[in-house]
Amino acid sequence: MTECERLLIGREFLDSRSWPITLRNPGQDRCFCDRCYSSVYADTVTERGHTYVIPRGWTRFGIYIDEAFAKHHNVWAKWVNCFHGTTIENAKSIVEHRQFLLHRDVTMEGRQLKIREGHIPEEHYLFTTPTIKYAEHPAYATTYEFRSHLTNKTYNIRVALQCKQKPGSFTVQPETVGARKEGYIICPHIPNEEIEWKTKNRAAVMTYGVLLKVEEKDNNNYYRELESPVVIRAKVMELFSLTKNITITDVQWHAYPIGFFLLLLCILTILGNLLVIYAIIREYTLHTSTYYYVASLAFADLLVGLIAMPFAFIFEMTDDEYWLFPRHLRVLCDFWHSMDIFATTASIFGLCAIGLDRYVFITKPIEYPTSFIANRWYFMLSFIWIGSALISFPAVVHFGTAQEILRT
Repeated sequence: MTECERLLIGREFLDSRSWPITLRNPGQDRCFCDRCYSSVYADTVTERGHTYVIPRGWTRFGIYIDEAFAKHHNVWAKWVNCFHGTTIENAKSIVEHRQFLLHRDVTMEGRQLKIREGHIPEEHYLFTTPTIKYAEHPAYATTYEFRSHLTNKTYNIRVALQCKQKPGSFTVQPETVGARKEGYIICPHIPNEEIEWKTKNRAAVMTYGVLLKVEEKDNNNYYRELESPVVIRAKVMELFSLTKNITITDVQWHAYPIGFFLLLLCILTILGNLLVIYAIIREYTLHTSTYYYVASLAFADLLVGLIAMPFAFIFEMTDDEYWLFPRHLRVLCDFWHSMDIFATTASIFGLCAIGLDRYVFITKPIEYPTSFIANRWYFMLSFIWIGSALISFPAVVHFGTAQEILRT
């Protein structure tokens, strides 16, 4: 597939504004237009208690970040996504100097940021938002008219920054652009009362991409946007007052042969291990320490097939991008990772126990019946399962895993 036209036009626009090439990270460039980011893909991602709205219709151009800073603060794992609407001049200054601007600040080029109605005149704050719909508001994002030499067409382009922000460093507050007064909903996924984030800590916000919304300047563009599945879906949800309870339910089944194979593998894993456990329980002659270890291994693999593999199957079939379940069930993500680590660790320990059992049986056949591994098998099984639990659950509780899987 050829590269999206929006990426080419966006790069041309940045070049026309003398955007330094040394700041760009092309490996993180991504287009979120309807062609590149299908309408059946999820609209939102829930991370650490906050809903992040995918910037549909926008194109991201990656920015090199301070890797030492990101690693020290564990930015990709701990911080949440947000947007900051701005001008191309201010965006360039922010990226070049790695310094976010508060309102009434003066840039390195001598421009002062203005204060808007609804913001506190005496205080200096940085305003961000979890939805691009708010960041693209004219109060924040300036519209530029740009003539492309590649297509010989004129475009309207708006600018925003895609950022990571430290949880707990900001205050959630209502919008300040008059939406509630005028009675309209800014974003179908974020209530107007929770759409703006305010902070004094500019160091708690790190930008990793500049977003451009490239729209062809013609009359037909209005009708193309009006007919977009994203816009239609948003209007329907507004009509039926569902905008505050949206969950991620869209699934992109992009590879049916792979899906069939993975589903078959999952079913065979469950049935095969159930058969092993049933045989050992049913057949009295198999009630020995060796087969108890085999039964323990089969039960661990059964947990993998029942819990770990189905979640992984769904995740794989949706392009490895989003946690599909509702925000109030995000604990399922931690449960999945915990059980995945727990079951696979128990399976590994079980294999080790079987190997040790067979080693003693072969090397010391006379002493084997009275050996610890054969005579005290219940201690070994206790170690396998308690040890697996101690390795898996505390690690997930401490570090957490319900986070954005990809840097979207």
